[in-house]
Amino acid sequence: MKAMKNFKYDYFASFGVNIQNVSLIKNLIKKHHIRFIFWGRLSSDSKNYFVKKISDFNRFLMRRKYGLEIFFNNIGPGFRIVHAYNITISSKAIIGKNNVIFKGVTIGETFRGIKKGAPHIGNCVWIGPNATIVGNISIGDDVLIAPNSFVNIDIPSHSVVLGNPAQVFFNKNATKDYITNILNEENFD
Repeated sequence: MKAMKNFKYDYFASFGVNIQNVSLIKNLIKKHHIRFIFWGRLSSDSKNYFVKKISDFNRFLMRRKYGLEIFFNNIGPGFRIVHAYNITISSKAIIGKNNVIFKGVTIGETFRGIKKGAPHIGNCVWIGPNATIVGNISIGDDVLIAPNSFVNIDIPSHSVVLGNPAQVFFNKNATKDYITNILNEENFD
């Protein structure tokens, strides 16, 4: 099942280890961010009616408690949430692999104008607390978006983005040491 494979990668991105039964159960009980990802992945990919309903119900409860509005249909593997509170990601946004998102982030679509649509975010993107990314824009690979930044322009790969309005600075290794536990095929059996 694709959902469980992606969850396996998300778990590795969060904890730096492959899933082991004892640690999985302990972390699902204690860590709401990994529990939300688990239910979200299961809900997005399950063909079983009852599993989907149980997953949707648990996501609903967590959405109300923690303010998490995330749709996992278009989110790549290795997705990590840090301080999982008040995060909104549009169901139409496309997010690559090995991305890190902090609390208060909004990734939304606009409904009019030349930027009508939702963002397309590449691989290895670090999005700091309270950053907002809106519109039909493209964000390249290896991009660091600083906390409280407002991004509504295309961002090239290997960049650091600061402020409102967004200012873009080239940096060859923008996310080095910011994104850890990067998904590589050799990390898994």
